[in-house]
Amino acid sequence: MKRITYLTIVFLSVVSISVSCKKNRASEKIDGEYLGHFDGVYNGIDTIVNTGYKVFVTATDKNEANVTGSLFGTFQVLVTPNGLNVELVSAQEGLHDFLFEGETNTLSFYYTNNGDTAHYNGTK
Repeated sequence: MKRITYLTIVFLSVVSISVSCKKNRASEKIDGEYLGHFDGVYNGIDTIVNTGYKVFVTATDKNEANVTGSLFGTFQVLVTPNGLNVELVSAQEGLHDFLFEGETNTLSFYYTNNGDTAHYNGTK
């Protein structure tokens, strides 16, 4: 009986530590669904405006996250320890001014790819 209790305590301690470490990962700070305003230009002539547009940020490891939306390609970002993005993982993609503001849970960025442009402001 003592051995089962000891093993249970050890198991719960390990689970607790791993869960708390995951919450402290930089990429977890920006992980989530954002709802906001999207303005885009497609093929240089078509303008897309969408209020209530969803962007999904998914943590992939401790300092990287995928940013996904239905009107642009998925891109991966590196996240600093304080939760602010500093650069794209793939340099060929055109992300500019990517910013996550932790106090207000807002996300904004400019994105260009093959002549298409997009500006997004959203809140988690």
